[in-house]
Amino acid sequence: MPALWPFLLLSIVEFLSFPHLIEKDKNIFKEIVAEGSVISLDYENAELINAIVDIRKTYRLKLPDAILAATALTYDCQLVSNDKELQKVPGLSIIRFTL
Repeated sequence: MPALWPFLLLSIVEFLSFPHLIEKDKNIFKEIVAEGSVISLDYENAELINAIVDIRKTYRLKLPDAILAATALTYDCQLVSNDKELQKVPGLSIIRFTL
């Protein structure tokens, strides 16, 4: 089971790629990630892989969205996102934010 704050590498890259991210926020984020764990997205993680495939096929999400949704459901985590497409997935707990 992952640590208190599980992160997907995909989420880390997406956050750090934000064009208006200031250095202070980047450093805070890196500190938070260091306190958590990075969830593996490899073939041995069959439960997660199957969930990604099922969600992608059922709700016709883009692959990155299916990965995020499946990870949140598999590891019983809340997902921080403003992506309205993710609302298609029942049972997904989404925290919305404004910039």
